[in-house]
Amino acid sequence: MPGRYRSYQGVVVGRRSLPSGDVLLKLLTPEGPVEAMAKSAQRPGGRSGRLGLFFRLRFQVYHRPSAELATLTQVVLEEVLAPSEPLRFASAGLLAELAWQGLSPEVAARGYPVFVSGLRGIAQAGDPRLPLVWAGFRLLALAGYAPLGSGPYLVPEGRFAGEPETGAVFLGEQGAAALRAVLRRPGKEAARELEAAPLDRLLEALLRYAEHQLGGMRSARALRRLAGS
Repeated sequence: MPGRYRSYQGVVVGRRSLPSGDVLLKLLTPEGPVEAMAKSAQRPGGRSGRLGLFFRLRFQVYHRPSAELATLTQVVLEEVLAPSEPLRFASAGLLAELAWQGLSPEVAARGYPVFVSGLRGIAQAGDPRLPLVWAGFRLLALAGYAPLGSGPYLVPEGRFAGEPETGAVFLGEQGAAALRAVLRRPGKEAARELEAAPLDRLLEALLRYAEHQLGGMRSARALRRLAGS
């Protein structure tokens, strides 16, 4: 019947294998988050190999009116964005969790390209913290959580401050200027600012800010351990 089949492009940001051989998927798309079940994906001849974390896909789902989840019916693998090193993988996990929680359907069309660009940067950049900080704060801003004010401290509640406050991260003038560039200037210009900025403090600021604004971030603990922050 019309309306039951829908086609998307998107990135796998979560997957859970079930004893039945099915795979439960979370996919971030330009239209917002999508959850779907890949039936028998893990059985011989199944599609599990095309459904890895951080794989970019074109796919179709079938929405059965009586079912809670859509069923994956077609899938084409377009790009593997999965990094191989632990720090890069943890960085991609943090960005995916942030995007899944923060990108509502109303802003997903603008946030999806930032998310994909951030994943590519995490996989390829010399220091994965740089694209993570850039994409993470850009996504938070698109979700309506851009910090306000000015000053060398970033307060998790949502503003810059001139003096230390509880939970605030000291970025210094250079770090605060780089963050403002991330929020207001084109990507290449912001990246140049970040290259000279204190990435360790900016990463900790991102983690605290995301944890406060979006709730607990499960990937933050592993990322802190691997990044030594």
